[in-house]
Amino acid sequence: MTGVFQMSVLLGFCTAGCRCSFLYSPTDLQAFVVSSAVLVGMWIGGVFQACLIVDRIYSLMCACYIVSLLMATLLHLHRRQEHPSNEVHTKTGPLLQDFARGKEINPRIAAIDKKQFFMVWIGFMGWGMVVLCYLLAEIERDGRVSLPMLLVVTFQLLYIVDFLVDEASVLPTKEFTQEGIGFVMIQGEYVYITFYSSTPAFFLLHRPLQISIPTAILIGLLYGGGLVIYYFSNDQKDRFRKDPSDPAFASLKTIASPTGQNLLVSGWFGLVRHPNYLGDIMMSWAWTLPCGKTSEGEYGLLFSFS
Repeated sequence: MTGVFQMSVLLGFCTAGCRCSFLYSPTDLQAFVVSSAVLVGMWIGGVFQACLIVDRIYSLMCACYIVSLLMATLLHLHRRQEHPSNEVHTKTGPLLQDFARGKEINPRIAAIDKKQFFMVWIGFMGWGMVVLCYLLAEIERDGRVSLPMLLVVTFQLLYIVDFLVDEASVLPTKEFTQEGIGFVMIQGEYVYITFYSSTPAFFLLHRPLQISIPTAILIGLLYGGGLVIYYFSNDQKDRFRKDPSDPAFASLKTIASPTGQNLLVSGWFGLVRHPNYLGDIMMSWAWTLPCGKTSEGEYGLLFSFS
């Protein structure tokens, strides 16, 4: 697993910078695909056993928590460079608050934006590697993949790939352009996104279930509907943010936000207030429902999305 993550780091770095004219090459999706292929290839070749990762998953979680604490400490102590991207967070306060929330918005090391690195390379790519390990571990144990596990892993990998494909739309968001990066965000990427988001697959690995084909189809339709709503509403919002004067938005209604920006209140955003959140929740339901009703604990992830 460590080798796969290291290979991901060496393959490249992507996204467009914010507030500055930084240039990046779009390699995140390629890096994830290559990393996944290397992981599966090592497993097929007998070099890697997924059960070794699964058996040590709690140790890995603790290690990631410690690493996130160390990284946050180093970031907090690091002297801010004179660069527009390293703008100090506007709401600085007591020491612990600054440590938790961060003092800088987009700290960088050479061409690497640390926030984007933690969010994508550690968070989303790590999540993908972990769910792949759960799937491979089930094959090692049972000689096959159960339908619930296949649904969960497929849905989550599609979600991750969609994020990597449409990653540029994340860069103008408030989280990336206005919020500081501190322990809360770093720990969230190392532990919450990577391990907590993969708990449905972890649950199914330890408590195997079976569902009928009609049930699987209904769950698939739920996921598909959520993905469509999530993708097209985000696409509409992103295109409007980039060019509000586009003739495609001439017939859409807007309102002014407290910050002076115009917000869409028609189109996808006329159906519900946050259609992208609705799509997110629907997809979360879809990869949680295969776990059945044997434990309420698995639905904690779903409620956190809500």
